[in-house]
Amino acid sequence: LLERHGQDHPEIIPKSIRYIDSESRQMQDLVNSLLKLTRADVSNLTLSKISISQTVAKLVEQMQPKIAQPLKSRIEPNCWAIANQDAVTQIIHNLIANAAKYSPADQPIQVTVEQQSN
Repeated sequence: LLERHGQDHPEIIPKSIRYIDSESRQMQDLVNSLLKLTRADVSNLTLSKISISQTVAKLVEQMQPKIAQPLKSRIEPNCWAIANQDAVTQIIHNLIANAAKYSPADQPIQVTVEQQSN
């Protein structure tokens, strides 16, 4: 786009650069996710008791400034799991990022954590 139209329409350059930057970041996130999955396949994941409530609350706080939609959360306290902290964090991050990517910019994203059973 820049090669074809940049010289004739210099006003498109800043928008195009922002788009390229955004797409590059998404590609970097995808590559990092794939690398983590590859590492998980060849190594044993360390499992421990983790707070799903705290993990999700922290991610909502970290991700809100980075996405257009408002994040609305309803997080029950004391929801725990025996899991790998890094893997769970990555999964929840990806879920929120996908919701932001595929939801209308004017619609809030609801994030809920609740315990269904023991």
